[in-house]
Amino acid sequence: SLEILDTFLAETGGDLARSESTLAAAARRAGASTAKGRELRISTPTGPLLVRKKSISSFIIPGIGRRVKIRKWVWLRRMVRHWAFGAAINMAVLASAIVSTLNTRDRQLVPTEVDQSLSLSVSIICLIEAALKILAFGMWFAPDAYLKNPWNVLDGLTGLAMLLEAVLSSETYGFQAIRLLRVLPALLGALIFILDRLHLFRMGISESAALSPSAFVDVACLAALILAFLVYAASVFVPLYGGRFWRCSISVHKTPLACSGSGIVAVPADAGGGGPGGGAPNLLYVPRAWLTPAMNFDTLPKALLSSFALFMCLDWSLVLDQTASIESPGGLWIAVPLILFSLISKVILWQITVAVFKMNLQTSDGSGFQTLAQKSWYATARVIANSYKQESSKIMFRWAYQVKMSFYFQPIIDCFIFVNILAMLIEYYGQPETLSSVVQSINAICLAVYFAEMTTLICADPKDYFLDPWRVFDGIVNVISTVDLVQGYINAQQSVGDDNTVGIQALRASRVLRILRAAKNNQALKLLLAACVSALEHCLQNFCFLFAIIVVFGVTGNQLFIGIRQGTAIDPSGYLNFDTYGNSLLTLFLLAVGSQFSELVADLQVQAPTCTVRADGGPWAGDCSPSTAAAPMVLLIYVGLVRFVVLPLIMAAITNSFLATCNDMLSIISPEEMAKFTRCWGRVDPLQTGYAAAWKLKPLL
Repeated sequence: SLEILDTFLAETGGDLARSESTLAAAARRAGASTAKGRELRISTPTGPLLVRKKSISSFIIPGIGRRVKIRKWVWLRRMVRHWAFGAAINMAVLASAIVSTLNTRDRQLVPTEVDQSLSLSVSIICLIEAALKILAFGMWFAPDAYLKNPWNVLDGLTGLAMLLEAVLSSETYGFQAIRLLRVLPALLGALIFILDRLHLFRMGISESAALSPSAFVDVACLAALILAFLVYAASVFVPLYGGRFWRCSISVHKTPLACSGSGIVAVPADAGGGGPGGGAPNLLYVPRAWLTPAMNFDTLPKALLSSFALFMCLDWSLVLDQTASIESPGGLWIAVPLILFSLISKVILWQITVAVFKMNLQTSDGSGFQTLAQKSWYATARVIANSYKQESSKIMFRWAYQVKMSFYFQPIIDCFIFVNILAMLIEYYGQPETLSSVVQSINAICLAVYFAEMTTLICADPKDYFLDPWRVFDGIVNVISTVDLVQGYINAQQSVGDDNTVGIQALRASRVLRILRAAKNNQALKLLLAACVSALEHCLQNFCFLFAIIVVFGVTGNQLFIGIRQGTAIDPSGYLNFDTYGNSLLTLFLLAVGSQFSELVADLQVQAPTCTVRADGGPWAGDCSPSTAAAPMVLLIYVGLVRFVVLPLIMAAITNSFLATCNDMLSIISPEEMAKFTRCWGRVDPLQTGYAAAWKLKPLL
């Protein structure tokens, strides 16, 4: 209890009003307790604990003789926590980032001196901000210390990078794009703020575990464990696979120039014109896997890069193909260490990562500390709250209500649904006209039954129908099916043999949604769909986080890798390049889903004489890469954030939402029982006053 109290006192920062509200929240979490004025009474197993607030800077706990001191610099903590402080710094960094993005290797709209001066000024501002936060919150030991907040660490590293960029020579042009990382928290906050104001979902920026400072320590420890595992694996792979993978360098026309490694077999083209167009008798054809020099284990850095790619599930098939093709007495058994590495990565480390984020999500919403009785109570409260939201109105037509409540009504509808699904399953491309007519007739009959069901439910209780999302979904599917049926009839009258338009195909595919009509009465499938809807609220802010990362690194990639020569992955004539901001975003999105990581890293490391350097020797001229370390550094950070932070966070959010939805099954009463009680209460309290006469209690029971 004292440790929790110290944490809350440290978080309040000495603010009187905030301290009282925070301690009141702590009292509510502690159970039967009261918070009044400057006193707080918390119920504990050994008796009540009284906490009196003696001054604005200390609390005294009677009976224990301990005074809890609050750190100094209260005014400084208030200043750095104010929204205007962060907004002013973010505006300065954003202006500096915009100026830096105006200059690329192909154009220079802002003089270099102006850009460097602005970068130096903003870096000094960021370092001053870091110093003030360290002075206000401490470096590490305090609960809200500077290094325990991931955004503070990002801000500090960005400020140091900007200072390093400003003091170095102008040959490091392009490195200033890193300052865009300083705007990432503000960009993410703006996206979630807009969605929150649009009332699309009930969310807050503090709900995401990726933004929680408490999760930073756990994730940092897990990252250190994974890094140690990668270093150990790379040190094992170097003696096993060093110099064994086939590597080839290629020319501008993608023809092999030189190959190295054991077991290289060059296949010459036929002298009579084996090459494209009937020429090039000396052209050599080799497998595509040979043309990827980025994926090998010759040196420890290369082995680390390849091990990281395998840990992130990138280019696994490429490495396995090359390993199985090694000329060794062991044959395929030499790939066993790589298989074990992949199993440990996916079965153990990856699941631990998801579990860490899931634990932080449960900690943030409080479900991780709830007992089974508390979960049952909260589930019951949610059932009661939902019953008030879906309170039915009076019956419109008595006959329709009797049909709706009939025992045979829903089974008959389910039979027609399964017949309709069976008719969809027997359809195939090029089917005879007779089968098409039979299927169309079955669809028309089932659609008539669906409309009869919808009419009956609306006549029984229109308010109850439109408040039920499943029934509204049924109505939408009925309308779509009607449009599809009418369009098919028109095509048959006009003798249109093949209606392959996009609209018709989309309407036809929507018939599959009728399967969900049959699933709405299955509690397991209904629970699964409810969990998916619940997870969407949490996943949307994670998608905002992913979008913000892609935007920041997209601008960085455009600054660093614009105009890189064509290679195995880079294609200047297509979309897989960094020549424009749009292509840069698309390339990073493909990289996030695991496409061509090793080829992209190899292409972005191209250096002379394979590429072209301008005659005047400009540092960013030609189509060469700025350095061999730029691509691995940027892409490793990007892929690590996406696949090690965002993707596990999304999986943890889905799992946590599913478990939270499963907790609704712990309710003492079911939604059906609550609906029955609501109907019975409506008879004794028709005016919905919330009160009933005492003599009506016996009829109610």
